[in-house]
Amino acid sequence: MSRQQITPEQHSVRLLKVGERVRHVLSEILTRQQVHSDTLSAHSVSVTEVRMSPDLRLATAYVKPLLGSNEDEVLTALRQNTAFFQKEVARNLGMKSAAKLRFRADQTFEEADRIERLLADPRVRHVLSEILTRQQVHSDTLSAHSVSVTEVRMSPDLRLATAYVKPLLGSNEDEVLTALRQNTAFFQKEVARNLGLKSAAKLRFRADQTFEEADRIERLLADPRVRRDLDE
Repeated sequence: MSRQQITPEQHSVRLLKVGERVRHVLSEILTRQQVHSDTLSAHSVSVTEVRMSPDLRLATAYVKPLLGSNEDEVLTALRQNTAFFQKEVARNLGMKSAAKLRFRADQTFEEADRIERLLADPRVRHVLSEILTRQQVHSDTLSAHSVSVTEVRMSPDLRLATAYVKPLLGSNEDEVLTALRQNTAFFQKEVARNLGLKSAAKLRFRADQTFEEADRIERLLADPRVRRDLDE
């Protein structure tokens, strides 16, 4: 009977599951302070992720020392106790031998914070505004209209940047938004280049409705009936 073939998707799921099981074992060892290490006993360390190599022979554990711990010192202690961690992983998972284990500092927190600061920086809005002001986009529509970038908001995971724009001088809003969205890839590339990022967050354009909303509220407050109700 032929061996059942595993699809790439099934293999990817298996790698994720094995990595998560290894992460759980490592976290338990550190939480219960089962390692004979003064450094590790004195620090709180989070195992944020474990990535398995395709052949499952190498497990890379990404760790983050908490509460301002000395990262280099913690990593050194972890690496000095690699053999113990490997043995415990094999024992807890019922394996004859565990994958080779290596520890790496998880830089995603610092990188995410850096990107967030950059993208929250007025320079992002400035870059978009400069592109539009200097008419650097090959678009007849955008060249014919004045567009103000009023705000850029980031999603919590920093993967999406929403740019709020306001076409000026009676420009056709729908037409301008369509032109902006057609040139999204160009704007993303320019934001990344100007801010020194390897890749920029996904960019989307939305019409800024705050002007209309402010005008609506102003009209409501100017209504004699509303003013009478507020005075009462």
